[in-house]
Amino acid sequence: MVEVDQLKESGGHIYRLVLKGNINENHFQDYSSIQVEQEENKTILYGPIKDQPELRGLLNRIFNLNLSILALYQISESEEATNS
Repeated sequence: MVEVDQLKESGGHIYRLVLKGNINENHFQDYSSIQVEQEENKTILYGPIKDQPELRGLLNRIFNLNLSILALYQISESEEATNS
């Protein structure tokens, strides 16, 4: 997984996406830094996204799979520090 300091240097951020339904994590295996968790009819994607094109690629994947996004969060440095 990408270190937070490396992510900051590259201009990237940590994101948390909440998708409707339980989705097979194999759909996101191209994004090795993204963690996939299942939770009460929701799928949570969490991890570093290095830049806007990578975020756009992930969002395109979600839209191409016809999945519904319930929430999208950019995690701040202070939130990441408390979660570590």
